[in-house]
Amino acid sequence: MSKVRVKMCGITSAEDAVTCLELGVDYLGLIFAFGTHRVTVEQAEAIREVVPEVSVVGVFRDATRQTIAEVSRACRLNMIQLHGGEDPGECEAIARETGLPILKARTPGIGEEYKDEDYTSRCSLLFDLEKEAPATDEERTVLWERAAKAVQRGDQVFLAGGLTPDNVVDAIRFVRPACVDVIRGIERAPGVKDAVLMQRFVKEVRLA
Repeated sequence: MSKVRVKMCGITSAEDAVTCLELGVDYLGLIFAFGTHRVTVEQAEAIREVVPEVSVVGVFRDATRQTIAEVSRACRLNMIQLHGGEDPGECEAIARETGLPILKARTPGIGEEYKDEDYTSRCSLLFDLEKEAPATDEERTVLWERAAKAVQRGDQVFLAGGLTPDNVVDAIRFVRPACVDVIRGIERAPGVKDAVLMQRFVKEVRLA
């Protein structure tokens, strides 16, 4: 199995971005929609300035193509993550508009009229869970099984869904994703990362 990459999402400060850089994190996620982790374009530009060499993923939810393109240019994004009801054709159109690769979130209850494989000629897939409530063990198992099937098809899979330093090894061994994606599992408060948890997470991924 090749090296599993690490994406740390919901970065809201330059300090946390620099910690990611020092730990060798592969992708930083900046959220431009919904919730306590949302950043403005100005915040994102400041974060980008301190980590110019790191790949930055911009997270959007049902935003217009124009908005996504403008933010992508201003913040020098490397990838677009779409976390809403964007259909396969819209994903392809956004890729053309921005010239960037697309990571499409596949979350139960969002866009389920399309099969996962409907997206794979256009996108990598991020398997995630809803954020409103903590995931049950059953929900997490179903997510991992669904993600593992996509890996077996040969899809480029990012795995999220309540990952922590304590469960990421099991997740990697079960799913064998290209990348693991963490947000709340490395925080001491909403939007504030914990450097010790960040280090533990990366260590566990490397050991796996």
